[in-house]
Amino acid sequence: MNSPLTRDAQMPESITVTGGDRIFYTRSGTVGSPTILLLHGLSQQSHYWNPAVEYLAAHHRKLDVVALDQRGHGQSLGFTSNADFSIDRLALDALEVLDALGIDRALVIGHSWGASVALRFSVLFPDRTTASILIDGGAFNPTDMIPEIFPTINDLREALRPPSGPFSEADLMGYYGSLTHQDDLSAILSAISRTYREISPGQFVTSIGIERHMAVVECLMDYTPRPDLAAISRPLVVVRCEEGQNPRIWQLPEFKDNSYIRVINWYGCIHDVPLQRPAMVASLIAQVVALEQEDNLD
Repeated sequence: MNSPLTRDAQMPESITVTGGDRIFYTRSGTVGSPTILLLHGLSQQSHYWNPAVEYLAAHHRKLDVVALDQRGHGQSLGFTSNADFSIDRLALDALEVLDALGIDRALVIGHSWGASVALRFSVLFPDRTTASILIDGGAFNPTDMIPEIFPTINDLREALRPPSGPFSEADLMGYYGSLTHQDDLSAILSAISRTYREISPGQFVTSIGIERHMAVVECLMDYTPRPDLAAISRPLVVVRCEEGQNPRIWQLPEFKDNSYIRVINWYGCIHDVPLQRPAMVASLIAQVVALEQEDNLD
């Protein structure tokens, strides 16, 4: 097809996890180098990280990069809306991928919903975690925005329900084109090409679909990160991007009294910062890897 949203892209490999389901992943970089494990946000897929990964490869040290298509996303679509999308199950998926690849430890990086998985992974499996980075998510639950931002849980649930589409190519090009300069647009379109599927010429819907999306939302709302923040025993960097988050969250003692946790603010960044500013994301990853290698984060 001629649409830049349907271009061919590197297709993931897969492993079979407990229960017989297949989880797909991509692996790039240099095996034997420090490993980073990338966990995308809700409705995205592993290629979402490609702009940051490409910047890392071009400007920073060699890394072994593993990016998951988390269950229900990307190629890992063999899950109905009745599947187990709990944060614990997702963390176990990530562990089983590392086990299958023979990877002992990783810097675990999550964006949005994937940040919740990264936090849970680092608490459940601290011996497999060198450090973790939560990018605009994970450190709070959407229900923390009740009632200050959303009066009721039903209001929140509706706010988290995505538009059903279909979206025209112009719609998608307009949004993703607003994130970057025209010269960089092709990299972003490649990164999100598997996020959508074309249902008729020039008309797209999300690959995950509404039912699976909302099943993931329900499981996310069941996750309570505060005990995990209190229990964290590995270095943790929390990145805040968007305005409008409940400021009460950031006054919790879990943030103020834990020497393992560092909170940083990226002013002027939007939620899709891995696409908006991949160089910034890549530079943070490189810094954390370097500090971990020097044992300065401990």
